[in-house]
Formats: sequence, C-alpha cells, structure tokens
Amino acid sequence: MAFYASILIGIVASCRFFARFKKNVIWILGAILGIYVGRLGSLITATKIRSMIKESSSIWQIIMVNNIFFTLLGLTIGVSIGFRYKKFLSRAGTALLGAYFLIRGISRYVGKFPEAF
Repeated sequence: MAFYASILIGIVASCRFFARFKKNVIWILGAILGIYVGRLGSLITATKIRSMIKESSSIWQIIMVNNIFFTLLGLTIGVSIGFRYKKFLSRAGTALLGAYFLIRGISRYVGKFPEAF
C-alpha cells in the first residue's frame, strides 16, 4: 500500500512541478538526454580503451575520467540544445524517454534481457 501511495505522491508532485514551471523545464529534459548520449559515448570509448590498454593498474582511473568527461560533455550539449530547440526537444525527448521506460519495464517483467549497460 505504501508503494502505491508513494507512486501517487510522486505523480502529483511532478505534475504540480511541471504545471508551474512548464516553459522553463525543457532544459532538464535536454540535460537528461545529454547524459544518456554522453554515457553511451563513454561506454564506446571505454571499450576502445580496454582493448588498447591490456594490463595496467590505473585503467579504472582512466575509464572513470573518460566516463566523467563524456557525461559532462553530454550534459552541456543537452542543456544548450534544450534552450535552443524547446518545442522539438519536448516531443523527441518525451518519446525517447517513454520508449526507454517502456522497454525497461518489459525487460524487467519478461526477464532474460540485459540488465543495464
């Protein structure tokens, strides 16, 4: 029962937040999308780093700096795109996030899908 109550409270709070700040929160959606794209870029480059550097005691530090760099880069680009293209981003970003959560929910329900990248 507490689970459903917390979901209801979260939905009401987010609706109130977005209703109040509707015209100024699109950059948050751009930031989230930028972080996802930055994370994807960091995973691709981390794979290349692992293949180039086979044995090293500091490889985890290199990969961590790589992850932070690409996440911040994606965040910066996402926020700047969010400010420029508010209408397009609200449509495309909502569609992409909705598709992600749909597939994530199906994978949690069905099982035997990759857990997370």
